[in-house]
Amino acid sequence: MGEIWRLETARGRWAVKWQFPWAPTEARPADLQVQAAAAAAGIPLPSPVTTPAGDAVVAIGGRHVRVYAWADLGPAIEPPARPEVAAEAGRLLGLLHALALPAAGPLDPWYTTPPTAGAWDRLAGRASTAGVAWAGGLAGARALIDELAALIVPSPRRSPVVCHRDYSPDNVLPSGTAGDRMALIVLDWENAGAGYPERELGSAVLAWAAGRRFDAMAARHLLAGYTASAGSLPPLDGGLFSETIVVRLNFLFAMASQALDDPAHRAFAEKHVASLLDHDLEDLRGHIGPAARAVEQAR
Repeated sequence: MGEIWRLETARGRWAVKWQFPWAPTEARPADLQVQAAAAAAGIPLPSPVTTPAGDAVVAIGGRHVRVYAWADLGPAIEPPARPEVAAEAGRLLGLLHALALPAAGPLDPWYTTPPTAGAWDRLAGRASTAGVAWAGGLAGARALIDELAALIVPSPRRSPVVCHRDYSPDNVLPSGTAGDRMALIVLDWENAGAGYPERELGSAVLAWAAGRRFDAMAARHLLAGYTASAGSLPPLDGGLFSETIVVRLNFLFAMASQALDDPAHRAFAEKHVASLLDHDLEDLRGHIGPAARAVEQAR
């Protein structure tokens, strides 16, 4: 959601986040209340800093910025996570979902609606015309993209609640130890919003238990940690992994589009396009079956 800089002052150290254009720009975004509720529930997170007037987002030089208390963090955990780490990640997610905070806004299509077949055709045509190195890979991945899209189940017909919406090892980082377990701290709450606990839980199983291989033990420990803090698993349906599939397809489409349209960030975008086309989509297809079995065994 932004670029982080460390600011050292006489009052302490702070994380200054220069926000990307898609991050919330209102002075008092809804995530402030979400973070306060999460912290009160025992979820470790860097405390947001506000102005004396209570604003968390301010405009400086045409950009928007936020400030948080600084937290010393370890390197991101490489999935699949060790069982004890997966259990702690599940425990913290269960604490959030147990709050069942009402969602202030509607579902974001980024999590519910993948690109259409026609949109993929047009993107592949643009890539071919531009002669980019990954044009052939995108064309060759169309059958796999269609196969994954066919697994997406429409959203449930019930009111969503607040979810983190990016609960992955990139945003849940080590911060020391707490007794006999690794302490984790949850970052990037600006993206929190409407979602369904079971779909975020499905995404978390894949994010923490699946790297290039799927680790059933990590999945079992994540689900056990979740159940211990949430009290039970959420209602599970055939759409458990729909959010992961939608986000993965939307991310590929967004990165490929950026690679074609934004020369300044082409190298960054093409790195992600290459990874997605090389193995990420194939890995996702292979992990869904084992992940579904792990969740079924935990019910």
